[in-house]
Amino acid sequence: MSTAVQHPIDAKDLAERSARGLNTTFYVYCGNNFPNQFTFSDPAESAYMGWYAEAAGYNGVLRWAFNSWVENPLVDSRFRTWPAGDTYITYPQARSSIRYERLLEGVQDYEKIQVVKKLLAQKQDAAQLKTLNAAIAKLNNNKRHDGWNNDLNAAKETLNRIAATLGK
Repeated sequence: MSTAVQHPIDAKDLAERSARGLNTTFYVYCGNNFPNQFTFSDPAESAYMGWYAEAAGYNGVLRWAFNSWVENPLVDSRFRTWPAGDTYITYPQARSSIRYERLLEGVQDYEKIQVVKKLLAQKQDAAQLKTLNAAIAKLNNNKRHDGWNNDLNAAKETLNRIAATLGK
């Protein structure tokens, strides 16, 4: 199941679905403004989506369109009345975009969080797990707010610092 980011699923319902082995994701589209991947969106919003998925208890993010290009996507990313860039995050002839690269970053961060949490649980390191979870919890917000990018950067720093200690 997938729900629009601005219509979050109750944490209890997410936990019940997870316990039953069901995947639940959120998606972004032209009807929501944060986080999103319009050509005018802050590029960090694409990375934020992976962290929001983790913080809110989702299994991931659904991106509705990958390469539904407009007539001349290298020149004009608008499609009718939809916000620019909504219909694609890559460009013709295997061209990437900062929006796509930052989305990959967020997906990789999400996966890294899963690995680090598992290792911390195995090591029974409750203190570092609590620290990581506190940093992640600050990202359980689907509304643009002051400091969201600072919270994202701080969470990434916390994750990387903790991960570095696990190899020792």
